[in-house]
Amino acid sequence: MFWKRTGARRTTVQAAPAPPAPPAPPAPPAHATPAADPVDLWGDRVAPAGLGHHRGKHFTGWVETVKQLKRDGHPDVAADLLMKLLPVVEEEAEFRGWTVAPWYFEQLAIIRRQQHDYAGEVAVLERYGEVNASYGGLGPQLTQRLAKAQALLAARQ
Repeated sequence: MFWKRTGARRTTVQAAPAPPAPPAPPAPPAHATPAADPVDLWGDRVAPAGLGHHRGKHFTGWVETVKQLKRDGHPDVAADLLMKLLPVVEEEAEFRGWTVAPWYFEQLAIIRRQQHDYAGEVAVLERYGEVNASYGGLGPQLTQRLAKAQALLAARQ
């Protein structure tokens, strides 16, 4: 041991004092914009409660109900339900940045054709084309259906 041989005094080395903590960032003013929407594990925005739901059930859960109503001979009830589901489908698609689900529009158009309501069929298909314009509009099948519905409507008048 060095200190015994040389007679040097044993001293304790002290660490340098810690630097002061940085000041806390200033609080945002009361009029500042709210924080961004919360995100889930995949970085997607968390949907507000009830988005995509009609009467407590997600719109995809109503598919079998619509099919069963059509099978049971209740197209009016199925059409009413589909009319209530269309804005729900559109709202979720807009929130998520997705294309609008065509099944609901197509089924309503089919019911309108069966009821010989060609103006209603044209209106439903045009609505789908408008809300889905940024994703290519109607698509080939619904474009053919729209053309035929317009022809049937013109022939009736």
